Amino acid sequence: MTDKTDYMRRLSIKADTTDILREGLKNIPGYTRVELGDELRRLMMLPADEDRFVLQAESNGEQIIVSHRRGDTSARTINVRDQDARGLHIPIYADEVVKLHEAIKQVPGISSEVIAANIDLVAPAA
Repeated sequence: MTDKTDYMRRLSIKADTTDILREGLKNIPGYTRVELGDELRRLMMLPADEDRFVLQAESNGEQIIVSHRRGDTSARTINVRDQDARGLHIPIYADEVVKLHEAIKQVPGISSEVIAANIDLVAPAA
């Protein structure tokens, strides 16, 4: 039996330095970085060293939640708000995480890697 998390792909984002990563994440073409307010951070009980923010796709408004620990040279996506809530298989070419991955390729100094969903790793029934 599948769970909706079985359909969720993730993205690992990396840079040589924290500063390069931080600047790169502010300059991804087609995405606007939206910071979480202090009240929301408090309600989410985020540790002081965790920076969590939203990358909002300008094309369709989809919100991708990203987590970055201060001082670390990598970040990761946590959730694609509407897409993941549906819990349906999304073809890889239509996945919002894959679209973000393609946009990151245009940002100097940072790179990304798509982490497959559990459902991607299951062989289709014969």
